[in-house]
Amino acid sequence: MMNDSKIISSADLPGLHQQLPMLMAEGTMSNSSWQDMLNYTFENEALYHVNTSTIERIVSMMVPVFFGFIGLAGLLGNGLVVLVVAANQSMRSTTNLLIINLAAADLLFVVFCVPFTAVDYVLPEWPFGDYWCKFVQYMIVVTAHASAYTLVLMSLDRFLAVVHPITSMSIRTERNASIAISLTWFVILTTAIPVAVSHGVLFYPRQGGHYTACLFLYNEGYSLVAFHLILRYNPSRRGNAKLPAGPVSLPNHPAWRGKSLRRMSFTWYELKPPEGRHFADTKIK
Repeated sequence: MMNDSKIISSADLPGLHQQLPMLMAEGTMSNSSWQDMLNYTFENEALYHVNTSTIERIVSMMVPVFFGFIGLAGLLGNGLVVLVVAANQSMRSTTNLLIINLAAADLLFVVFCVPFTAVDYVLPEWPFGDYWCKFVQYMIVVTAHASAYTLVLMSLDRFLAVVHPITSMSIRTERNASIAISLTWFVILTTAIPVAVSHGVLFYPRQGGHYTACLFLYNEGYSLVAFHLILRYNPSRRGNAKLPAGPVSLPNHPAWRGKSLRRMSFTWYELKPPEGRHFADTKIK
């Protein structure tokens, strides 16, 4: 077991395997502790490859079919709702305006999000570039919030219609419904801008070239508000072991190969940005 644990930053680690002799010589860990840790890691890497390769094959076959049904049903259903209600003046009530808004939000999701998310599952990399990556992630958040807040407005409309049927008639007008819908879209489109800013294409190396992935890039200012992600090893499983902090350069580790970049939680490393740096401006060696 380890007496005095040493936290190893990404700057100190060009590669875990290359550092074993040095750290053992410094007395950081005993030979048996390192051997136990490496055996644990390599065994899990083998299981990781077998499990993830099988799962990825199944997902690559099932996702396009599943998303195809969703896209077709959503396109036909929501498109017909918008056309029918918009084409009939007699159907333009407050409730139907909200229904049109909900259908429009779902239609935008089907058109701009479903196809590209399906492609991202099937292909080993993101082929559409940085700007489209930002736009797709932005639209995912926008359409989800638009659907949720439209349901809130519909609930408020039903509450007024049932509890205050007479007095609410002057409030539940088409004009007020249009104003509420417009304000809702303005707030959603504005507050979702950080999502586009914080997403982008990440390039990571492979033999003979590089892969690209559309990912959330770590941004300290935004993450303090919206996200806080810590992927770490559970010390209770290996004594009091302290493992590297920062994006560690492990060229042969499965967490850095192919689509597995998005599943770093399978590793037992604590991933935090080095002092004074962000994941977004940290290069993977």
